[in-house]
Amino acid sequence: MAAELHDELGQNLTAIQTHVKLAQSRLQQAGLEDTGAAINGILGHMRRALHQLLDDLRPAVLDEFGLMRALDEGPIRDLLATARMAYHTDLRGEPRLLEEDIRTAIYRLAQESATNAVKHAQASEFRLRLRIGERQGVALALLDIRDDGIGLPERVSGEGRGLQGMRDRVTSLGGLFRLRAGHGGVHLRVLLRSNTPNREPGRSKQAN
Repeated sequence: MAAELHDELGQNLTAIQTHVKLAQSRLQQAGLEDTGAAINGILGHMRRALHQLLDDLRPAVLDEFGLMRALDEGPIRDLLATARMAYHTDLRGEPRLLEEDIRTAIYRLAQESATNAVKHAQASEFRLRLRIGERQGVALALLDIRDDGIGLPERVSGEGRGLQGMRDRVTSLGGLFRLRAGHGGVHLRVLLRSNTPNREPGRSKQAN
């Protein structure tokens, strides 16, 4: 879906911008240069919205790095480093055991948790632990995220769309979502199950 949207809508937006650019002189002659500028502004907004939608569907960093490297070396580390928060990762397992939606969900959960830690938790450390394994033909992913901050404001922990979106993402995939937020910090624990589309014959892993 992301590829189709990128190819179809991206190409059409580029075509419209090209036609507007070619018509710019005529618009100026007709005293409609403001109209041309307004159209370009709308097209720019549409392109940014498209990029955001594509990123929501599948983060580009997953295609570039893969799940484990994206979690360890990608934008999340950059975000936390900018906020001067120590970032500790403990990542084990084979991400290819997991379906694509599960891998995307794991990354989004980590991303949203890091964003909340930077914005609200006043934390100095952010820890992410991920275990991926297989039991009886079912792949399991256990994600454990915690910080050492002051918790989350009531408006965030109680009704925040970000946290509700995280919960909805997990439950829509049939997973378990547990969140504790208080003066001892924020602790998120998620269990996700997946069929094993890339299971190698004779190979079995346990999720610790």
